[in-house]
Amino acid sequence: MILWILRSMLSKRFWRILTIVVTVSILVLSLVPSPPEIPGGFHFADKIAHFIAYAVLSFLLFTSLFEGKKLSTVLLVAALCLAYGGVIEILQIFTHRQPEILDLTADLFGAVCGAALGAGLNHRIRSKTG
Repeated sequence: MILWILRSMLSKRFWRILTIVVTVSILVLSLVPSPPEIPGGFHFADKIAHFIAYAVLSFLLFTSLFEGKKLSTVLLVAALCLAYGGVIEILQIFTHRQPEILDLTADLFGAVCGAALGAGLNHRIRSKTG
């Protein structure tokens, strides 16, 4: 219900701008030589942060660019987010940070979950309004 209200009130342009803001934020936070401490203090807190960041990114990307709930679209969005995460992991070499395959794995799982959530909610909204 809340998403339907937001979706009705806000244009695709808003979702696209928000997607760009999140995309740039992920890039900046990922390439800062001394990243901010992640609250939580447990061993995999940074992997959870990766999961959440890429879930949000893929959800916004799906919402701003795609409609429907096709599996191929969900996989395309997840692949785009994974490629973005991969490029960032490679770029981290130049910022004296350590690229990690587990970061990329968390990015992938987050991206799939976010895109699937976007597809499910998008389908639900369209079936109630259309």
